[in-house]
Amino acid sequence: MGNDRRAAQQAGRHCHKGSVFLLACMNSMRERRKIEKIHVLLISDDSTCLKQLTGFLQAQPGFRITVVLNREEARQTAKQHPDVILLNVSLIPPLYAGLDLAIKSQENFDDLVKEVLLIIVNAWEIIYEKWSVCFNYFDAVKLSEKYNIQKGIGVYSLHILIGEIIENNGRGRTDQIIDEFRKIINKSEVTTDDWRIGGKFSVFNSKAGFQLIADHIKNMRSLG
Repeated sequence: MGNDRRAAQQAGRHCHKGSVFLLACMNSMRERRKIEKIHVLLISDDSTCLKQLTGFLQAQPGFRITVVLNREEARQTAKQHPDVILLNVSLIPPLYAGLDLAIKSQENFDDLVKEVLLIIVNAWEIIYEKWSVCFNYFDAVKLSEKYNIQKGIGVYSLHILIGEIIENNGRGRTDQIIDEFRKIINKSEVTTDDWRIGGKFSVFNSKAGFQLIADHIKNMRSLG
């Protein structure tokens, strides 16, 4: 994140197999409107969304696609390239339900990719600042095995929240979406211990549970 730390999100055990890709932005994400290069690493599977995304990326100048065999290979690649942001395609639909349809339009593809990338990276910068203890700051891969925040429980729940904000604001309002997300996260009563493996959120490892966590992050629901 920024120039010296990057978000690394990995799907939890209940997410779809495969569908992992990496987006590496080669400049500071603090300058939100400047994205010059995007490198993509894909794990091949039968995801329709992934196939469409791969096809479009292959046709775009400035994109380099590398297919890996499994998540461990993706993880090793991320270690070798600290600027890479590791995400899971199966976790994007709740964030941006219109992605699958939107990428069918060639002329809108570049703007869509940049918009989604900007929202995701800036959102995880905000998440990091709020719950920094949940991340391995000094490691190339920031994933901490002690916390759920970068596993399916955390990523899916947080992306549901971002998706709700996008739906309420509409496309093309990136700054407004990011600012609203920041306000919600800053006001959230969720603690670092809530994200701990075995902590409050650990029992909500389902789609229904992810929505409950998202509501709890907004201080709209108590989980006891």
